[in-house]
Amino acid sequence: LYLFDEEFENRIKYSEGAYIHAPEDLEAKNLLELLEINKLEKVTLRKKYITRRKELIEELKRNPHEYFQEEIEREIESIKYLRAIQEEFKIPIWDMLPFPESN
Repeated sequence: LYLFDEEFENRIKYSEGAYIHAPEDLEAKNLLELLEINKLEKVTLRKKYITRRKELIEELKRNPHEYFQEEIEREIESIKYLRAIQEEFKIPIWDMLPFPESN
């Protein structure tokens, strides 16, 4: 299984900071293990990032879509955990990112 596989998001689901796969999907299991994406430290950092963003958005009384659009425009490198953002905030974060221009 590759990160760019069309079935990736169907085979690996985001759930409360971690990524899960069907028990019989060995390719998905192997990819997650290779990337060490569900190591406790990574899951904890991902959860903290999302929690901080939720608190900030609520504190600022902002719409999540607008908040992340402004963050992308202002400081794109500060945006992390795109799949988590997509799932937690129900926004099309991937579509909001600018594509690099080719020369």
